[in-house]
Amino acid sequence: MADDAINENVKPQGKPPRRSAKDRRKNLPPAKSKKPKPSPKHEGTVASMVKVRSIEWLLEPWIPRAMLTLVAGLPGVGKSTFLSWLVAQAKRACILPGYEEIPSLSLIPRLAANGADLESVRLLDSRRYSLPRNVKNIINNLKGWEADILIIDPLDSYMDDDKNENAASDVREFLEACTEIGEMTGAAIVGVRHPGKSHRNIMSGSKNWRAVPRVILELAS
Repeated sequence: MADDAINENVKPQGKPPRRSAKDRRKNLPPAKSKKPKPSPKHEGTVASMVKVRSIEWLLEPWIPRAMLTLVAGLPGVGKSTFLSWLVAQAKRACILPGYEEIPSLSLIPRLAANGADLESVRLLDSRRYSLPRNVKNIINNLKGWEADILIIDPLDSYMDDDKNENAASDVREFLEACTEIGEMTGAAIVGVRHPGKSHRNIMSGSKNWRAVPRVILELAS
């Protein structure tokens, strides 16, 4: 009897778990809520989402639009004449001329002689540009002029002063900036490289001078 009295006075510790009416009817333990598993995150793009497009050409199959083309060749093979003729094939052109060149003495007469419409050609000569530092400014200039070609002659003159044409990373960064200009504007980007001291090597410096451009044209006499 004493034991029964003690048991009757024992009070349960804490509150019992809350049970739903359905659980109480079934006399089942309370259901545990399940946390939803987070969906896995995937990087990149699903291939089916990529819009396929074909190459557009300013001059097929040599000069693609929206891409970088490099023109190389020994002195005297006519690189500058070829570029002037190329400008004449475009509707509207922008030119980054060599800093050592006096346009009124050589560039403008050469353009006119090769049939370029001088009213549709803009020289980007109002400031000292360099890449990749001024890539956005050049993009804006090409878009504003609605240019379908940009000539950079010589290409090396527009590399940032703290970059080295023999350093692979510097050359890649520079050429990728040129490529970005093409991608953002749709214009054909055509740059000229002149040979080094050894005329046997028309593409001196880092191997990226050959690796990054979409097309390399070597002019020969």
